[in-house]
Amino acid sequence: MNPRNALLLPIVGLILAGTLAAAPVLDSVTGTSPTAGGGSLTLDGSGFGISGAIVMVGGSAAPTISQSETEIVCTAPAGQGANLPVTVTVATETSNNKLFSYDAPAIVSIDPLTGPTSGGSTVTLTGTSFGISGANVTVGGIAAAVLSQTHTSLEFLLPAGEGSGLPVVVTVAGQSSPVAPFNYDAPAIALVSPANGPTQGGAPITLTGQNFGATGATVTIGGQAAPVTAQTHTEITCTLPPGEGVNRSVVVNLAGQSSAAAGAEWPLPAAAPPCAA
Repeated sequence: MNPRNALLLPIVGLILAGTLAAAPVLDSVTGTSPTAGGGSLTLDGSGFGISGAIVMVGGSAAPTISQSETEIVCTAPAGQGANLPVTVTVATETSNNKLFSYDAPAIVSIDPLTGPTSGGSTVTLTGTSFGISGANVTVGGIAAAVLSQTHTSLEFLLPAGEGSGLPVVVTVAGQSSPVAPFNYDAPAIALVSPANGPTQGGAPITLTGQNFGATGATVTIGGQAAPVTAQTHTEITCTLPPGEGVNRSVVVNLAGQSSAAAGAEWPLPAAAPPCAA
């Protein structure tokens, strides 16, 4: 026998026996899944064999539900992110990649729906596809420290802020949720000191209370602007404008929210002394 033919015969035998199989070809991946996993994925292609295929999604194994030469149905593992590689391995041969994206995070509820302008309170989000780690939360564009996280619940520390209807957004592995609205508490005046002043104005007035914000508050007394000279979340100093009358309303305005009115008064002018005889 020709020595060359003698070398080829075993190779031909292996091919005929089917032990030298071509790598599987993956044409498409369809289906969706939350980050917790469990979604059903269908893989179409060729060369999958009838059993024993291994499916990987983003580097994690996806348990096979059913398998044929051209289709595999599997269960998505837990994961997060977009455009993750999916491959099929049959024996020692691995297919080309196709891409799969987990569902983006979605916020269902916020508890509580309001918080102090000074921040610091704990807020809980419930929803879906928050992932198991690495989520980021912003409130009105300001980053919030995440305290705990599961696929369906997330706790964060409210940052300082002000206003109503501020967007809360969860971002996981580059995917962001639709916005959910959050309101900071409106300003509230507890005390006006002093509660009266001269009709010509100019006197300093101190307001104590809550949710005054760090900057940007305005004050009106009797409907007239009282220039703010200092401001914290719990105290505002302003300058009394000229005016007259009693029980004039004092109102703090901040980022579109206004406090309930508190009272102040301007004393009536002193009576002129009697003429000397």
